[in-house]
Amino acid sequence: MCGRTTKVSGLAGATNFDKGGVTDRSVIIVNIAVHGGSYHKLIHLCKYLNANGISCLLILNSSPPLGLQVGLDIDDAQREKLRTDGVFVMEYDEIRKYLEDTPARLYVFDGLKTAKIKDLIDLVRARHNAKTAQIGSLYHEFIYWGADYVFLQHPLSLWFLNEVYHWKGHKDLYRARSIIFAGNIFSEPVCNEWTSEIRSKSDLCDKYNLDVEKPICLWLPDRHDGNRPVYRSVVDTVKAASYNLVVKPHPWEYKNLKHGFDPKYGEGVTSANKYECEAIREQDSSWFFKYSDIVIIGTSTVGMEMPYWRKPFIYINDGSWRNRVVESCSVWLTDPSKVGEALMEGSRLRFKEEDYQKALAYLHPDAKRTSFELHLEGIRAALEDTGTSKRIGSNRKVARLYSGKAPNSWKIYEEHMLKRIIGQIKQNSLVQKSYSKLKGMLR
Repeated sequence: MCGRTTKVSGLAGATNFDKGGVTDRSVIIVNIAVHGGSYHKLIHLCKYLNANGISCLLILNSSPPLGLQVGLDIDDAQREKLRTDGVFVMEYDEIRKYLEDTPARLYVFDGLKTAKIKDLIDLVRARHNAKTAQIGSLYHEFIYWGADYVFLQHPLSLWFLNEVYHWKGHKDLYRARSIIFAGNIFSEPVCNEWTSEIRSKSDLCDKYNLDVEKPICLWLPDRHDGNRPVYRSVVDTVKAASYNLVVKPHPWEYKNLKHGFDPKYGEGVTSANKYECEAIREQDSSWFFKYSDIVIIGTSTVGMEMPYWRKPFIYINDGSWRNRVVESCSVWLTDPSKVGEALMEGSRLRFKEEDYQKALAYLHPDAKRTSFELHLEGIRAALEDTGTSKRIGSNRKVARLYSGKAPNSWKIYEEHMLKRIIGQIKQNSLVQKSYSKLKGMLR
């Protein structure tokens, strides 16, 4: 493992699985929208639960485009190794049949936008009269599919959902028995020791042919940056500053490369290929988070993970709530041509532990415990719940969970964002024509 994380002790013999399945089913975790660079943290959670007396089995979806496809993302040998550790890689139809035949006390699902999750929640309720939970994988996005227990990163996650984005996908959260703020296991600094062969910085440099005498800069573009001038500017500037430059494309680019989904740069090509850069393998990304000296990010939410890794980084964007959250431990630039100055100056990218802690106060609900510890506590509470607890009951009660948590400066930003959206709508030619036509009809 690496970074600040929870030690999984006493794992030998702790799992209650054999090659035929599980012998004592307390918890089954099902991940439908599998993130190729972070799913290993679910494996870590599963092992951590087992090591602490809660038998747990993990199922990873392998159906494209959201799944971890065998032969592309992992090979058969890796799949079998995962199986011996109580991690099963299955296509969606296999998952559905397996859950239909396999009782458990608690089923845990993800919280992304696919109705298949609702289908599985309804299935295990009807078939096994079981408890259900959903875990949010992103700070500010969550789709509620009717689970009894909901694990979100932070009270501010609710604030963003309700007060900034006003998503309809969580409007029924009041129907849950409990909303548990447990941090984000996908942000925890745990390296992939299951499907990546890297174990050291030397391994990383050898694999990607990096100059060990030069610092490493990791560029994390979003899925639109490949068609924007910022990409070329970052590439040229970082290389000119004598850094090893490596690129971790957006997760959807990896999906495109492997599953033929949402093509943008040509068949089997990523934005890194377009700009003649080295694109890392997705399963190696956590090792680059650990060993990179500097990280540069476009508008991606991955910046919310950097404080967990204690990693200095540069945000390049026009301004968003992301900048507010991590402003204490990052450099915000609106002009990508200024990247070189920030790299050469150096002092702007040196942060203290208190700087990272200030950002983590907005990201992590408990400074003394990791997300794995908080999820263990929440899952244990769900298992012990007799079922007599009341549902939350109303959106007003949900709002109380985040009341007073957002700084006033963020509320000002919320108003600014709303004005900007309205301005963009007004600039839309179709809207302008409709507005003019409506005015003419009213005269």
